[in-house]
Amino acid sequence: MMTKLKNWCGVWSENGPKAAPVLGFNAMARFEVLSLKGISRALTFAACITAFPVSAQEAALANGAPNMPTPTTVRQPYPPVDASVALAGKPLLDALRKGGFTLYLRHTETGAAITEQCDVSNLSAKGIAMARELGAQMKQLRIPVGRVVSSPVCRVQETARLLEMGEVELSSDLAQPSKVLPAADLYGARMRQLAVPPRQGTNTIAVGHMHGGLPRHQTMDLEFGEIIVFRADGGVVKPLARVRAENWQSLAAANQG
Repeated sequence: MMTKLKNWCGVWSENGPKAAPVLGFNAMARFEVLSLKGISRALTFAACITAFPVSAQEAALANGAPNMPTPTTVRQPYPPVDASVALAGKPLLDALRKGGFTLYLRHTETGAAITEQCDVSNLSAKGIAMARELGAQMKQLRIPVGRVVSSPVCRVQETARLLEMGEVELSSDLAQPSKVLPAADLYGARMRQLAVPPRQGTNTIAVGHMHGGLPRHQTMDLEFGEIIVFRADGGVVKPLARVRAENWQSLAAANQG
């Protein structure tokens, strides 16, 4: 049965079927989905998606199949925060005011064009406003910051400077994977940076990127302007809270409570 289904969902190139990394098909081939006579094309696609989700969807999209939903990826925030040690609301604010944490911030929303020219803005108008608001909220909440370190990438530098929380130090430890610094090496560099103790009575803000496509334990998945609060304990770096840009208002409310 599976052999027949695979034949119905067969994906061909001009030279015949080829193998690909995920399901045994060549992703670069010209796709043609073969429908089973007497069964509607929609039902054929449904069967293919169930058995071979990637190839079937790619094939359908390549052929402009009607009523074929665009594949979507469900975002899973990573690293997760262990509920047994998580901080939120007033306890989080009180802890941050005492210092000792590293706040990993993903740069704010980017503009239509991303360039390597740091003398022009790489952020959208919303991203610029978001970065300024983040800095203003931290000042209003009296969260002490002793160091701001940033990836050298322009959009990240810009976010860090718009916070106006002090001089910005650039570090390739917070950059993106490259030929010079492979993903695995970058993960180690980032963790070392997160493990650096903040100055006494202050917190460090580390401004970087979302890192996906890595082994899961190495990923850093967060929204534009979101912060993950880390603390190094005995050489082990642990996430204790995640605060999205729009949620600093709730901390301000906790401060008044």
